[in-house]
Amino acid sequence: MHSRSGMSTLMAVGLFTSLSAHAEDGSSVPPPDGSAPTTTLQQVTVTARRREEHLADVPMAATVIGGDALADRGIVTDAQDLLTGVPGVRFFDTTSPVNSEVSIRGSSTARGTNADPSVGLYRDGAFIGGGQIGGRNFTRLDLFDVSRVEVLRGTQGALYGRDAVGGAVNVISAPPEFHRSGSMDIQFEPNVHAGQVQAVVNEALSNQLALRFGLDTIHQSDGFFYDTDSKTYFDTQKGYSTRAQIRWRAAGWDINLLAEHQQMDVPSIAFYVHINPGPGFPQGFYEDPYKVPFNTAPRASQDLNNGLLSANYNFDWAKLTSTTQVRQRKSYYQFDADGVDPTTLAAAIAQHLAPAGAIDPNASSATSDRTTTFSEDVHLAGGAFDDRLRWLAGGEFLYQASHFEVDTGRSPTKTNPSIGSAAPGRIDYRSIAAYGSLGYDFTHAFNLTGEVRYTNDDKRDHANRYDRSTGVQTGGDAFNFAGRLSPSNVSYNATASYKLLPQLLRSALVYAKAGSAYRAGGFNGNLGTAGQPRPVLTSYGNEKTFAYELGVKGDLSRNIYVGLAGYRTHTTGVIVQTDNGCGLSVPECPVAPTAFLINGGNSDNWGLELEGTGLFDLAGGKLRAVLGGSHQQAEIKSGDYAGQNVPQVPHYIASADLDYRHPFYGNTALFGSAHYAAQWGGVQELVITTTTNGTSVMTPNFRLHDFQIVDARAGVDFVDLNMEVAGFVRNAGDVVYITYEQTTTRRLSEPLTWGVEMRYRW
Repeated sequence: MHSRSGMSTLMAVGLFTSLSAHAEDGSSVPPPDGSAPTTTLQQVTVTARRREEHLADVPMAATVIGGDALADRGIVTDAQDLLTGVPGVRFFDTTSPVNSEVSIRGSSTARGTNADPSVGLYRDGAFIGGGQIGGRNFTRLDLFDVSRVEVLRGTQGALYGRDAVGGAVNVISAPPEFHRSGSMDIQFEPNVHAGQVQAVVNEALSNQLALRFGLDTIHQSDGFFYDTDSKTYFDTQKGYSTRAQIRWRAAGWDINLLAEHQQMDVPSIAFYVHINPGPGFPQGFYEDPYKVPFNTAPRASQDLNNGLLSANYNFDWAKLTSTTQVRQRKSYYQFDADGVDPTTLAAAIAQHLAPAGAIDPNASSATSDRTTTFSEDVHLAGGAFDDRLRWLAGGEFLYQASHFEVDTGRSPTKTNPSIGSAAPGRIDYRSIAAYGSLGYDFTHAFNLTGEVRYTNDDKRDHANRYDRSTGVQTGGDAFNFAGRLSPSNVSYNATASYKLLPQLLRSALVYAKAGSAYRAGGFNGNLGTAGQPRPVLTSYGNEKTFAYELGVKGDLSRNIYVGLAGYRTHTTGVIVQTDNGCGLSVPECPVAPTAFLINGGNSDNWGLELEGTGLFDLAGGKLRAVLGGSHQQAEIKSGDYAGQNVPQVPHYIASADLDYRHPFYGNTALFGSAHYAAQWGGVQELVITTTTNGTSVMTPNFRLHDFQIVDARAGVDFVDLNMEVAGFVRNAGDVVYITYEQTTTRRLSEPLTWGVEMRYRW
C-alpha cells in the first residue's frame, strides 16, 4: 500500500490560516475614498428553501459548488469526484456507480441493498432516489452540463421530504440561455485508454425562445482491476448520453422542457479474496488485488430516460413553481460470488491453502432493476409587509414502481442438482405530501421561521423465489411473500437567525435550528441463500431523526467568506446494514454474504463543520481558495448493537480547492488547480455474531482506511481563440488504500491516472 507525506495537509492548513491576507477577484467595486478598485466575492444564489435566496442569508449549513469551480476541475462525471471532501459528506465507493452512495452527517449507508438513500437526491428540484439498485447515487448524466450543485447539510425533511435525514443534494442543470454559446471538451487518459467528449450548443431563437443541446460520450478499454478468465477489466466504461432542452419566457412565464437519455456500460463491482489463516484456512488464502480469476465475468450497466418540465409564473404577489418529472432508470450488475474459478481453487486445495469442498467455484450473483418514477411538485412563494413576512405553501406527489430480480448460480451436485435460483419482485411506492413555511423579520436583524411537512406513504412489495432448473417455487414463506407498509409522518424545522452588527463583522448571520426528518421503512429484496447462519428479515421499519444545529456564516471582508456549524442528531430506529453471516470461510454457505437492512436501535450523532472561501492577489495573478473540514461521531445507543459506531462515518473529513490564474505572453493566461480531499477514522461495518457448526463467531471490527488524495490540472488559456489546453492527474500521489474490507474480501481504490484535455468555448 502506498503512502504520502503530510505536505498536502500542511499546505491546506497553511493556506487556511492565511485567509486574512490580501485578495482580489470577481467584480470590481470602487472604494468610497476613490482609490484603485478592489474585487469582492460574488453573491451565490441557492434554492435551499425552495425559493431563490443568497447563500449568506440562508440559516443552514450548505455548500454550493458552482459551474466555474467544476470547470476548473476538468470533466467531473461521478459523485465521488464531486462530493469527496465536502464537510460532513461521505461517499461510499463500491467501485461501481450502480450501488455506491452518498451519506451526510453520519446518516447510515445501505450499500448492497434496496433501501432508499439517507440523503435526499434531487435533479432540478425533482426527487431521483429510490428503487432496488442505482437509487442512492447520481448517474453520469445527472452530472453533465451542470449550473451548480447545492449540498444542504442537516435534516431537510420539512421542505425536501423523504430520505433527507442527513441532508439533501440538488444538482441543477444549466438551462437554455438567451444568447448564442457553446462548448466542447475533449479528454484522453493514455494509461487506461480512455477518451471522452462533452459538447453543448446553446441557441437563442428570439428573446423569448432558446434551445440547448448536449452530448456526452466515453470509451475506456483498459483499467487497473483485471479478470484473467474473461480477460475483462472491472473498471472500463463506454456509452453515451444526450440532452435536449427548450425554454420559453414571456408574460411572467418561464418554462423549460428537458428530455435526456443515457446508455452506459459502467465500472463493475471489483473485489479480491483475502482470507487470513484460521481453522478453515490454516495457511490463509490471498489473491492478487489487480488480477483475479473470476469465471463469472464482471459487468454493470445503467441506462436512463428522463423528462422534466419546470414552469415558473410570477404573480404580482407571489411566484408559482411547478416541477414535473418522468424518469426511468435501468440498472444491472453481476459478480462472481465465490471470487475464484475451478482451476484456481483446485490448485489452492492441492497446495493446502484451502480445504476441499469449502468453496463452490461456480457461485454467481446478478441483480437487475427497472425503476420508473413519476413526481409532481407545486409550490407558491411570496411575501408581505415590505417582505418582512415570507411564506411558502406546496404539495408533492410521487409514484415509483421498481421491478427487480436477483439471480444466483451454483454448481449442481447429485444431492442438489439445482443450477441456482431466481428471485423476481416488485415494489410500488406512492407518496403524497403537503408542506409550507412562514418566516417573519421582527427587526431588520432578527428572524423566526417555521417549516412543516405532512407525508403519507404507501409501499407494497411482492417477491418470490424459484429454482432455475425446475421452475419450482423454493424457500417457503420466507422467500415468497407480499408485504405492505403505510406510514405517515410530520416533519418540521424551526429556525431563529440574527444578522450581526457591521462593527463586529462585515456581514454575518448567526442562527439556531431544530428540526426533524423521516425515512420510510421498506423490504429486503435479496433474501439470501440456503444455509445462511442469520435469516434475512423481509422488512424493516421507519427511521426518524431529530437534530439541533448552531451556526455562524458570513463575510470577514470583501474577499473572504466563512461558515461554522455544530450539530447534534438523535435517530430513532436507525436503518443499518448487516449480513446473513455467509462467507468464503463459512462451510454452510461459502459465498459472498448477502447484505440486508434492519432497525439497529437508536443512535446519536454530533459534529463540527468549518468551511471558507477566499479570493486573493498573488504574484500578479489571482487565486481562489475553498477550504473545508469536519469532525463527526455517530454511535448506536440502544438495541443489540449499543455502543458501536455507526458504520461508514469517518471521524474527520478535510478538503481544499485551489485555483490560480496568471496572465502570460500576449492575450494568454496560465492556470492551475488542485483538489485535495482526505478522511481519517471510522469503522467499516457493525460487529455481528454468527453461529458456524455450533460455534459463535464474531466478525472483526475493521476500520475505515485513512487517505489523502490530490488531483491537479494545469494549462494555457488562449483567450483570443476561446480555447484551453491542459494536462491533469488524478490521485497525484498514487495513494492506494482499502476502500472496503470484510473477513474474506477487500476492495482497493484506483491508482494514479493522467491525461490531457482540450476545451473550446464560444
